[in-house]
Amino acid sequence: MSLENQRNDLNCCDGVQCTPDAPQPDSASPQANPDASQVNSATPQANPDAQVNPATPQVNPDASQVNPDAPQLDPGPPMMVSVETMRKSDAYTIAHLVPSKELMYRAGKGIFEAVCWRVPVGIVCGKGNNAGDGFVAALLMRESEIPCELLLTSDTFSEDGKYYFDKCRAAGVPYRMYGGEEDLTAFGSLLDCLFGTGFSGDVRPPYDRVIRRINESGAYVVSADINSGLNGDTGEGSLFVRSDLTVSIGTYKFGHFRGLADQAMKEKINIDIGIQIIET
Repeated sequence: MSLENQRNDLNCCDGVQCTPDAPQPDSASPQANPDASQVNSATPQANPDAQVNPATPQVNPDASQVNPDAPQLDPGPPMMVSVETMRKSDAYTIAHLVPSKELMYRAGKGIFEAVCWRVPVGIVCGKGNNAGDGFVAALLMRESEIPCELLLTSDTFSEDGKYYFDKCRAAGVPYRMYGGEEDLTAFGSLLDCLFGTGFSGDVRPPYDRVIRRINESGAYVVSADINSGLNGDTGEGSLFVRSDLTVSIGTYKFGHFRGLADQAMKEKINIDIGIQIIET
């Protein structure tokens, strides 16, 4: 069955397949905090299977309401760090706390759960760990019967990325090499997993063609960690993916709010995967 037929046959709610408890985009306007050292805490979700303790006091419906004139606490801006701080924090976490493959799985799972996917989904992958996050998301889409396809710009991957790519192959996730030769208008959603936050400089072929195809597709575009082509510290770039949603991993980087970030990202959220942020 072609991807277009899958799109017609498997549409859910006008082509959208939602994952439960997706986090909401962050609309705060933060200030840079280069000395930040705490990890953003994920908002706890209610347990649907939890039973009410009959001994627990119940809310009195006649109780007086909160004083609307009381001063409200300011939660403050989201935390941001440099790319170098994030790199060192990632390395520290892998060495002392969480194995690298587990971190990659958490990242891919967080991206998967953050989005109401319009089917079919094209997952555009490079060769680094950013691609590995996309492979994990593809596995979870396959398990959830969300039609997807891997579009590979490289046939070599990082060690952890190859681990999850091999799992995708074993699970029957369709894949093909892609260098921007044809348009991507057949996809309802595109997941951008080309470059990570360490990217700098100009986008070279064939990645320039691929980015243009993503931007011209008309699909709902999600960028993993940061939009491919943007510098993670400055938010600058001569050519970059323009996303409907950017899913930051671990904590925001300066490039999520500086430079051309507002042009690149319509919305953004951050997912905490357990990376211990360390001071540099």
